Amino acid sequence: GPIGAMENDPNQRSYFRVHYPVGVRPVVDLAGERFEVTELSEGGLRLLREGGSLSLGHPVSGTLRLRCGESLSISGEVGRVEGDECVVLGLTGVSFGSVMREQQHLVATCPDYGREPEGD
Repeated sequence: GPIGAMENDPNQRSYFRVHYPVGVRPVVDLAGERFEVTELSEGGLRLLREGGSLSLGHPVSGTLRLRCGESLSISGEVGRVEGDECVVLGLTGVSFGSVMREQQHLVATCPDYGREPEGD
């Protein structure tokens, strides 16, 4: 099933991820098109590809503008396509520090960000 797909890449789980709520998603410009990013980690990006021409195996590079104000030159490859979203894997240009600064920015600026029920 789709869950098993994650297990093919043991490193996939080890990255810290930032999930973006609607309204605060950063944008990435790839090949002249602009996409909204829904999830960010050091190893990959999840983005909305609605109407875009991104397809599986497509190499991509461009500029990611984070909410915290950083602009990063990134590159990678479309590793998964899931409905209106696709996942860019083999990502270069995003450091752990950038991901952490982005999360701190969201915590500081989005009142509801990260308010999951406790007890994990």
